[in-house]
Amino acid sequence: MTANPPPSDTEIERAVSDGKEAIVRANLMVRASREFLLVMKSAGDDLVRADAACRHNSALEPQPIRSSERKG
Repeated sequence: MTANPPPSDTEIERAVSDGKEAIVRANLMVRASREFLLVMKSAGDDLVRADAACRHNSALEPQPIRSSERKG
């Protein structure tokens, strides 16, 4: 069996550089994901508030009497 020769300085520098670039890309992806989730949460909160307001307003409006509830 022959042992693999140790990596050259150039290979090590390239690997370190590639690793640093991968970390930067990962950080950007995490930041973009957080921003996306905050936007979606905000949109969801707005929808929940709008739905609650709509339900509240419809509860205040007079409701039609159903035919089964009419007195004859």
